[in-house]
Amino acid sequence: MFNFALIHEAITDRIPEREAVVFRGLRWFAWIAALVALLPVGCSLVRPELPLLRESIPSDGELEFPLSGWIILVFFESVHERAIDRIELSCGGAPKPMRVHRVTPTRLALDPVGEFDLGSRCEVGWKQSGVSERIRFRTGVPIEPAQIPYDREDLRQLAPYPDDYWLAENPSDPAEHRLRVQTSGFRRIGGWLMNALVSGVREFDGFSPIAHITIPLSAPADPDSLPHTPEQSLDPLASIGLFDVTPGSADYASRIPFRLDARTEITQRHEEHALLLFPSVALKPGHRYGVIVTRRALSHTGSPYDPSAFFETVRDGSSGPDGSWAVKRARKLVDEVLAAVASGAIAIERADVAFAARFTVRNLDGITDDLGAIRKLTAAGPPSAIEITRVEAEPFRAARENGVAAVVHGTWTAPDWSDSDRRLVRDPNSGTPVQTGLQILPFTLALPRAAYRGPVPVVMYQHGNPGSAGEEVVDIARDSLAAAGFAVIGFTDVINREVSPPGPTGRRARALAR
Repeated sequence: MFNFALIHEAITDRIPEREAVVFRGLRWFAWIAALVALLPVGCSLVRPELPLLRESIPSDGELEFPLSGWIILVFFESVHERAIDRIELSCGGAPKPMRVHRVTPTRLALDPVGEFDLGSRCEVGWKQSGVSERIRFRTGVPIEPAQIPYDREDLRQLAPYPDDYWLAENPSDPAEHRLRVQTSGFRRIGGWLMNALVSGVREFDGFSPIAHITIPLSAPADPDSLPHTPEQSLDPLASIGLFDVTPGSADYASRIPFRLDARTEITQRHEEHALLLFPSVALKPGHRYGVIVTRRALSHTGSPYDPSAFFETVRDGSSGPDGSWAVKRARKLVDEVLAAVASGAIAIERADVAFAARFTVRNLDGITDDLGAIRKLTAAGPPSAIEITRVEAEPFRAARENGVAAVVHGTWTAPDWSDSDRRLVRDPNSGTPVQTGLQILPFTLALPRAAYRGPVPVVMYQHGNPGSAGEEVVDIARDSLAAAGFAVIGFTDVINREVSPPGPTGRRARALAR
């Protein structure tokens, strides 16, 4: 601190006696000037206060706060950096360490170091100007644990998918990689079906840029804990994230927007739960991406999703020679993802991750070329031969209700580009696809009553899998399209014709499932 008396003495000792009287009259002005000059210094030494709180998660008095939850504080005004030190977190009367993240100038996230204890009484607060602000809450006691199934040592599990675990080096060129999805864990019909499905992708060097990502769950998810929209998926605090993890990429460690659907499929034997992530932008060929699910994603009972025993070993194991080949293989990929998400402004800690996987988007060269060549050759060839085999008139009363006048069955000739093993045939010199013959395929056409009055627009309907155009085209026409004046036409796709075993579809399948 400055001693103003000493300053005054030092000055006056150097003033002649005849001028001392005048100076003494001005000494108050000197002191005031010195105080004004030092005022900013004194104010800067005082710790700023926090603005008025607008809202918080949890709210004051909240019960059943998740064990893995982060505390969110939203203020009316921007928070000064040095005011953050005023915030304290305690549980059971003891201070609890935390990391504080500034999400926006007015929004703070408190990340506890280590999860909360079961049923713990906690509070977060601060004291300023003699007034205390307190948010008291209690943590929950999960009723039923939940998990994200992930075990590459179980050869019957393909999900989560996609996963670069299935991307193997090309023996003839180690710099190249090809998809080698293992199906040896499946038997008989299952093995035949899986082999047929994966055989067509074995020459690819990665996964689709637009296909969805599937993450299985042991129990349904709490929708309030998930990011459902592209906007929510970009929130730095989103419990699930899709990241670019390509080394050297300008977007490295950046979040990629996606839409999320939480699905539950109920069959006669059991229920299956999964998260489906649909990227909102086309992913870049050759880029690597990482998907993570944090412990802040919750099941319908409020339990954080636990990592599987396999993933826990992958995530937390040492870098030494411990673990199986599958563990070592997965660890190398997961470590890349965890390193990327830990480098962001709001780091995601390893212990907070219940699942992570890396996948690479394939090079599209040649894929679009094949389809373009097939389209060009088809357009240059003769038109398909169409034959109507039968017409079924809709009963009058039903036609008035659903708008369908008649159902037409027939066949059409489709060009075939495959050999006897159902592989694409190419010209040995140019590499262009070669037509090997014609297939006679059945089609179904539902005509609306509006067709009595003249031409009508046509909707080409693509059924699902499993599916059958013979059933589903008529179903969809009766549901709405025929009444709106549309004809509906479709044919059963190649998967359900040549790969999947036949079975009931459409309304019949739904009735059997009930």
